[in-house]
Order: sequence, then C-alpha cells, then structure tokens
Amino acid sequence: MRNLATGCEFLLGVVFLAAALSKSRNRYSFLEFVGSIKDLNIVPRSRARAMAMTALGIEFMVPVLLAFSFLPVGPLREEAPALRTGTLALSLGLLLAFSSVIAHALKNGTQTPCKCFGGRGAVLGVRHIVRNLLLSTIAVVGMLGNLLAGESGEAVFGKLLAAATGVVLASFFVLFDDIVELFIPTRSTGSPKGPRLPVPQIRDPRG
Repeated sequence: MRNLATGCEFLLGVVFLAAALSKSRNRYSFLEFVGSIKDLNIVPRSRARAMAMTALGIEFMVPVLLAFSFLPVGPLREEAPALRTGTLALSLGLLLAFSSVIAHALKNGTQTPCKCFGGRGAVLGVRHIVRNLLLSTIAVVGMLGNLLAGESGEAVFGKLLAAATGVVLASFFVLFDDIVELFIPTRSTGSPKGPRLPVPQIRDPRG
C-alpha cells in the first residue's frame, strides 16, 4: 500500500508542479490565467489577481510539501506519512474547487479557455471535470494507501518503480487536452452558414 501511495504522490506532485510552472513561467502566462478567472465571473474582477495568486500558491505547495516529506533526514521525517496525507487532502480540496468552478462555467455557458497548464487550452468543458475527478480519485487512493500502510518499510526498488510510474502517468494528465483532441477534435469556428443566395441569371443579349 505504501508503494501505491508513493505512485499517487509523485503523480500529483508532478501534475501540480507542471500546472504552477506553466502559469507562472512569464508575466504573459500569469496575466492570461488572471484573465480566464475574470471571464468566469466567480469573483469581482478586482479580486481575480488575488484569487489567481492563491490558486498558484497552493499548486506550488503540493509538490514542495511532498518533496519535504520524502527527504531522508530532517525535522519532518517522523511526521512524513501525516504530511503526505495532509498534502493529498490539500490537493483533493483544490481539485474539487476547480471542478466546481468548471461546472459553474458550463451552467452559465461561459466560453473560457482552460489555462490549467498554460498555453492554448481547450474551452472549459466536461472533459476537464473528468480529468479533475480522475486526479481526485488518485488523491483519495493515495490517502488510503498512507492510512492503511503497515509500519514495515517497502523495498527501495519498489519505491523507485512506484515513483517512476507516477511521473510517467502524470504526463497523461498534463497533455490531457492534446490527447483528447486526437480522438474528439474541437469543431472549427468557420464562417457561419447563412441562407444560400440565388445566383443571378445573365440573359444573352442576342436572345
């Protein structure tokens, strides 16, 4: 169970680290994230920047706390299992909050691009709720793995394999929009179709 929890922790740590870095890699990326929050109309526009910084700070906290919990020495070593469980609970709360925001956008018909991992991003939709629910499930599995794990330590090879698996699987969630686009491409917004105009008939002057 400990190895299962380790895989979940590394997966979520990489996902949140990628999300935080993509939003803060430059000023333009951060302002785009702030703009997407304004478009959602979930808070007054004057507080959108503060909300963006709060979400970004929590996203950074998840990988940082998990990294501290895996240090072989240090004051947090004895509290590592509790720290990991608490960090997974923090990530779960953030994921559920994101899901509720997306549901609010869908209910109101808001067409806002997902800036979860910066870049272009598809318009917020059901796919993003599904992704967050999958990540939420992984967080719950990780928490249960920590709570049900015995006192005996796991083999080092098993831990390394679990960590590597978590890192590899994290790429699926980071590239989720691109992968979904391969199977369910977004319909292009071409020129709208209007009524077909009659083609004028040109009479032959000789006839």
